Amino acid sequence: MYQAIVFFDLDSTLFDDNKHVLPASVAAIHEMQQHHILPVIATGRNIFEIQYVLDGTGIDSVVGANGSYVQYQGQRLAAAVIAPELLTAVTSFAQRQHDPIAYYTSQGFRLSQANDDTTENFQLLRLHPIVDPAWYATHQINFLNGRL
Repeated sequence: MYQAIVFFDLDSTLFDDNKHVLPASVAAIHEMQQHHILPVIATGRNIFEIQYVLDGTGIDSVVGANGSYVQYQGQRLAAAVIAPELLTAVTSFAQRQHDPIAYYTSQGFRLSQANDDTTENFQLLRLHPIVDPAWYATHQINFLNGRL
């Protein structure tokens, strides 16, 4: 049984300027766990984007993708899915505006199109985007990011 829960954001909280968790922070997390305190990461990122943080810290509970994906002790508790008709409507609108969209699931993501902004953005995040404008039609999307 846990005595308390501590929620951690990543940027400017657990991460240093290079998006790494400091060894002192990992040690503090482990000490909290030994004292029956549940550490939880709360982030806008999806689970696949932070797996290295989970592995490095031993944290296995997450409120991710801006709350659309929740896991406790490594097990999924909830995962929102955006309705296909809404995805189609948003995609059509973005296409008319010539704006890219990133479609996310808890396992990965794809872009509707790439441009200089998407390339720079995903390099900063250490992600390697694949362009597949129809990917959303065959996957359960729980998060969108536009105007990258």
